[in-house]
Amino acid sequence: MTRCALALLLTLLFAPTGAKSQQDAMYSQYMFNGMAVNPAYAGSRDVLSITGLFRAQWLNVPGAPVTQNLAIHTPSRNGRYGFGLNLVNDRISYLGQTWLNGMFAYRIPTRKGKLALGLQGSVNNYRINWSQAYLINANDQILSTHGRNLFLPNVGFGVYYSQRNWFAGASAPHLLVNSLNNSRPGVTIGQSTQDLAILSRHFFLWGGVALPLSDDVVFRPTALMKYVQAAPMEFDLTVHFIFKGKFWAGASYRSGDGVLGMLQYQFTKQLLGGYAYDFPLTRLGKFTSGTHELMLRYEFQFKDEAVKSPRFF
Repeated sequence: MTRCALALLLTLLFAPTGAKSQQDAMYSQYMFNGMAVNPAYAGSRDVLSITGLFRAQWLNVPGAPVTQNLAIHTPSRNGRYGFGLNLVNDRISYLGQTWLNGMFAYRIPTRKGKLALGLQGSVNNYRINWSQAYLINANDQILSTHGRNLFLPNVGFGVYYSQRNWFAGASAPHLLVNSLNNSRPGVTIGQSTQDLAILSRHFFLWGGVALPLSDDVVFRPTALMKYVQAAPMEFDLTVHFIFKGKFWAGASYRSGDGVLGMLQYQFTKQLLGGYAYDFPLTRLGKFTSGTHELMLRYEFQFKDEAVKSPRFF
C-alpha cells in the first residue's frame, strides 16, 4: 500500500463528523454496493455484475424506511469503458422515492491500477401519499402546495481509483437541487427560501485497503464519508476479516446512529451472499429491534483470468 493510500484511509477514519441528515437511501453493506455511491465504479469488477439488496430499517417502528436496490454494471469488451444501471426504491411512512440511474465510466489504465471518471444521469419519481399520513389539520395548505407525484431529473459525477489491494473514490451523484414544491420548477441550481422542501446535493468520499495477515486471512478496513449540503458530515467505519477468500465477518460504526455486524459468504466464484444487522445507539433503540439487510451478488465470468485470484473491491 502506498503512502497516499494510507493517508487517505486515515483521513476517512478520523475526520470529525456530526449527526446525519442524509436523504439518499443508506446501506450497511455499502462496500459491496459501489454503484449506489459512485458512478465511476461502473465496470470496475471487470465482469457483468448484478447486485440485489433489501433493507428493512428500525423494525417495530411504524412507517420505518424500507429500501430495495438493484444494480447492474459491466465493462466494455476492451475494458476501457464501464456501463451501469442502478434502480433504488425507498419508502419511509407516506414518502416514497424511486431512482433510476444510468452510469458511464471512462477507465484509464495506470502503471499499477485503473483510474475511472464517471457520469450519471438520473430520474427520481418522488411521491407523497397523504392518505398514509396522520394529519392534525386535513385542510392544511401544505396539501395543495406540495407535489404528490413528481418526476425529477438529475446529473452527477464521480472519480474512482483502484489497485489490487486498495481503492479510493469521490462522488456527487446528484448535483442539481430538486424542489419538491408543485408550484415551482422541478429543478433549481440554487435554493430558494420559498421552497418548502428540497432534495439536497450529496457528496461521498470512500476508501479501503486489503491487508494480508496470513495465507488464509485478509484484514479489510473501509470507510465512507457522507456530506449533505447545509448539514453536518456523517461517516461509516467498517472492518472485515476475510477467511480463505470465502467467508467475510465484519463490524461497522455509523456516526450519530449505531453499530452493526455483518456476514458474507462466497458460495461460488460467481455468487456472493450477505447479511447485516444494525442496532441504533440513540434513544430510538428503545423502540426498535434493529435493522436487517440482505444482499446477493451474481457475476458472469467472461474470462478465466478474472477469477484466478480473489477480488476484494
